[in-house]
Amino acid sequence: DLIGIFVSGGYQYEDDAAVPLPSARFDFLYSSSLKDEYEENDRVRLDNMKEIHMSPFIVVNAAHLSPAPDLKEFSGVAQVPKRCVSDKECDHPTFRYVWNHILNRQVVSQEKLLSAGLKSFLIDLNIRADSPKEHSLKGFKIDFFQLDGAPLKYSNVEISAFVELYSEGRVRSKEIPNQYRFYFTGNIKDLEKGKEAAVLMRSSVNGLRSRFVEVRIKQGYTTFVDINLIS
Repeated sequence: DLIGIFVSGGYQYEDDAAVPLPSARFDFLYSSSLKDEYEENDRVRLDNMKEIHMSPFIVVNAAHLSPAPDLKEFSGVAQVPKRCVSDKECDHPTFRYVWNHILNRQVVSQEKLLSAGLKSFLIDLNIRADSPKEHSLKGFKIDFFQLDGAPLKYSNVEISAFVELYSEGRVRSKEIPNQYRFYFTGNIKDLEKGKEAAVLMRSSVNGLRSRFVEVRIKQGYTTFVDINLIS
């Protein structure tokens, strides 16, 4: 829990699995709707979303990147302690997988054992604004609801406020200035209700027609949404 505040949601350091990095997982969820015309409060349905499977992966009990890899309880995925160099039985959580892979031995994932403890997800929203006007970050309003429109606070899902993870203070594309990116982290609170869920997201900004998107979310996954807003 010492580094829990630095990861993508929840209170367990392994929740870092939702970051959209190759060292997390290549698989992701994706929905795109770029319409030339639509009515106010147009709704992109859940069946528009696809699950992309790009590469096999394994789940191990480790932090994404540990500040102290020599401490057993904070072992990092990408860091191997010096003691493993001369000890093929090293207890580091990722070392034996690399070692067995090099020796062409079978590698068995811990996913069934560990995935039950993962609760977090990430929503990466890209909005293409069909307007010559430059919009400010505060001008956009992104709201989340249950699929039936009920408040999200009574659901199995909680979503954080908008955060900038990798934009270095920018929310607009340098090459395509009419595109705006938003990142939201969250948790599926009750694991007994299943590892997948869905929310309703509304995107709006003054002068453009608002849109709703039914967003599928999954524990340990990133969901990418790419939509346009027209005048």
